[in-house]
Amino acid sequence: VPAVSPHLVCTALLPPSNVVQKKDINRALTRQEAFYTITWTSNSENDRFSISGYKIYRKESGQSDQQYILAGQVSGNTFKYTDRYLNVSKSYTYAVMTLEEEGLESELSAPARIMRRAVGIR
Repeated sequence: VPAVSPHLVCTALLPPSNVVQKKDINRALTRQEAFYTITWTSNSENDRFSISGYKIYRKESGQSDQQYILAGQVSGNTFKYTDRYLNVSKSYTYAVMTLEEEGLESELSAPARIMRRAVGIR
């Protein structure tokens, strides 16, 4: 788990399920940029908690799990995040953490599965 939060990590609060990432390239710009869309589902075992949000972490593919950095955060009823303006020549790996309203945080999810559908935007 990245050492970026002073909150208590709770092993009873579970990370989200079915984390998937998809890379697209925006070709309409003068300089091509990559963006990743990360989606997930709420873990049904967290039903007894009040989920306040999710933190999305990113690392360059091949880096250790200690290299994850916070890419963004969304509310508890949002299950999608788009990470924009990334270098097209690099690949990234994502993981997601569940947040509970009392400040509890889950462990990171397993790395996102890669959706192999590359569609460029023109």
